[in-house]
Amino acid sequence: MSHQVRIKNGVWISSVVLLAALASCSILEPDEDKIKVVNDTGVPLVFLAMELQTSHLFDPAPTISVEPNDPRVLLAGASRSLPMKDVEGGFRLGDDIRFFLYEVVGDTAESRSILTRTAKDLEDANFRVSFSSF
Repeated sequence: MSHQVRIKNGVWISSVVLLAALASCSILEPDEDKIKVVNDTGVPLVFLAMELQTSHLFDPAPTISVEPNDPRVLLAGASRSLPMKDVEGGFRLGDDIRFFLYEVVGDTAESRSILTRTAKDLEDANFRVSFSSF
């Protein structure tokens, strides 16, 4: 069922056309400029996030040094909002993403796992990624 909406100066537009136009605007989209990352592994970790295609050019180090109170460390049970602009490789909404996961052991983080999420996976999970195991 279509209704007419008066815009201005006697101009009328179908509500179906108006809704279709508004649906294509970013004004109706949820705030999707951040990815919520959750550490459910039970141990502190460090993660590196990269746009998938860029990640193919990356050779992860087997270990990286961490300092006490290092801001890169995500404690067990903690979460962090990762701005999409901080994902390496020019990540944009609609891109696939890869996470390189490192377990923190003392003052070193040791490479443990790689986790890939498609753009659809991210969208379906409301831009939430949980690391549950290595």
